[in-house]
Amino acid sequence: LYPDPELLGHFYAGPYGVLEPETCLIATLDGTPAGYVIGTADSARFSRRCEAGWFPVLRKRYPLPPAEDRSAPAGIVRLIHAGYHPIAGTEAYP
Repeated sequence: LYPDPELLGHFYAGPYGVLEPETCLIATLDGTPAGYVIGTADSARFSRRCEAGWFPVLRKRYPLPPAEDRSAPAGIVRLIHAGYHPIAGTEAYP
């Protein structure tokens, strides 16, 4: 589904590992990676950091696709261009 093997990670995992590695955990089973947990301690701050240093480079690498392109990769590229936005009403729970 994704000709660029980095595309999904650029949106869903990469910014956490680069911008907030202290909130990333790897689960192992007998010394072999078996899963991971990623997150952020402050969603609003994370969103600002992504806009300042993560998404601008990716937006140059992945231009917006044509509106008629409804492929899975085009959907992820649109998410990159939309950026992260904390859910309204969650300010008390960063």
